[in-house]
Amino acid sequence: MNATERMNAAINLKPVDRVPNAPFYEAPICTYFGSTFRAALLEDQAMADAHLAALDEFRFDWVMVGMGLIGGIIPEAL
Repeated sequence: MNATERMNAAINLKPVDRVPNAPFYEAPICTYFGSTFRAALLEDQAMADAHLAALDEFRFDWVMVGMGLIGGIIPEAL
């Protein structure tokens, strides 16, 4: 089941292979992925690297676009 199929099934209360997974993390995630909080908020490459590492490790089914590491990915960083 891919992310789209999983989300559609969950929304329609159908069986899924696993619970849909969404990113919601705070400042500690920066150091977990080898960055600093400051860099992840202010440096586009550090922000993108932290998010992409989290996507690879946690296999999120969707991402949020927002105001930086805490609120989501700033599109220009990617």
